[in-house]
Amino acid sequence: MKTKRLNNIVFLRIISMYMILVLHYLSFGGFLLEHTGFSISSAIVWFLEALSFVAVNCYVLISGYFLVDAKFKFEKIFKICLQTLFYTLIVYITLLLLNKTDISIMSFIKNCLPITSGTYWFATCYILLYILSPSNISSIELLFNILIVPVIIFICMSLIDKIREYIFNYMYKTQLYSIIEKKMRCLNI
Repeated sequence: MKTKRLNNIVFLRIISMYMILVLHYLSFGGFLLEHTGFSISSAIVWFLEALSFVAVNCYVLISGYFLVDAKFKFEKIFKICLQTLFYTLIVYITLLLLNKTDISIMSFIKNCLPITSGTYWFATCYILLYILSPSNISSIELLFNILIVPVIIFICMSLIDKIREYIFNYMYKTQLYSIIEKKMRCLNI
């Protein structure tokens, strides 16, 4: 049976990818920290952030929509893990060659285990979404009860820890930056 290509959903997926790139560019590029005051450029930056914030949810919903009828295959999980590892190591080696990251055993281990270390949280969540998809639950019940439950608990615990860490670090950094900026204004620096 030939499946029909849903161009509108594919287009929404492409738009979501671009919006995710905007989110990464704004946050990791430092634009959000640079634009904390009241100006037109700050308003534009924060408007783009707010507009793009829905992209991850759209992407997850689209992925879930296409996963509903997917058949469970261990090869797919293995393939996602292998691709994530490949690109993680490429980025890590590139950053090492450019002297943009430090060499440490913990950094190396974290980059060799990107799924369990939370380096790329979306890949971890996607694998969980695939495993817990309604069409897959009945076919892997025994495996799920024996093997996957401990793995899921471990991954969820590390994800919760990472989310907490990101939220508190972001709040701390923005508050600290705001305090420093106010002090510098008072001192006319």
